[in-house]
Amino acid sequence: MRTVENTVWEDSTCVVLAGTTKEDCEQACLQDCNCEAALFKDRECRKKRLPLRYGRRDLGNSNLILVKVGVNFIPNEGVPNQTVEETKGKRLSIGILIAGITLTVFALLVLGISGFLIHRRKFY
Repeated sequence: MRTVENTVWEDSTCVVLAGTTKEDCEQACLQDCNCEAALFKDRECRKKRLPLRYGRRDLGNSNLILVKVGVNFIPNEGVPNQTVEETKGKRLSIGILIAGITLTVFALLVLGISGFLIHRRKFY
């Protein structure tokens, strides 16, 4: 789970658990399939569903949102953390390289055929 601090969200609470700790709140949300995020404040845990709407930063507020994330979004030990933008950039670069090579080969092929036809007509 990832945490987002000092953020206020629209109230879309499913279940309220009173007198809990942050760890208990996190475990309760992880075990509940309907819980996508949990708001923890003043020993109170509010399980929430997505979408979390109208979020805004409020540095005077001590809210702590615990958001479920997929396993692929959590960086592993020893594996470099690649962002989606880096992966997209690499794919785009490879695509441009392949397109450039293809166009160059096609241009050389057209140039070769044209040269052959022009050379053949000159001698007849």
